[in-house]
Amino acid sequence: MKEKRKVDNGGVFSYYGKQFKILQKNNQPPIPTRATINVFINSLTGVQVEYKGVIYDTEIFSKPKKSSTDSVKKEKNTYRPPEDHYYKYGRNLVKPIVYDESDQEILSMLEEIFLGKDNFVDRYKNLG
Repeated sequence: MKEKRKVDNGGVFSYYGKQFKILQKNNQPPIPTRATINVFINSLTGVQVEYKGVIYDTEIFSKPKKSSTDSVKKEKNTYRPPEDHYYKYGRNLVKPIVYDESDQEILSMLEEIFLGKDNFVDRYKNLG
């Protein structure tokens, strides 16, 4: 049986859900990445690969398991500022801003300043 497959970076190809690594003997040239190869299956020799007329043997490739190094867990250390820290008592140092005038009084002052007879445009005309 002969089928075509492509080789990945590590010299591994997939064939019907199993991955195989290509074994190179001393005198065989390496197969380049993403090269198209012919896969042969034989009951006597198993799975073999042919690339540019050269026959390569294969072995089943199993991905190496990830090393599960137990990471050292640090204790959760929440920083608590001392009792005399600014953030604990600082809001008491600043006096809150309180407006003595009501909103209506503030609006009437703004209208008088910007829309009254003696506004900026009139002052500019009087200068020239």
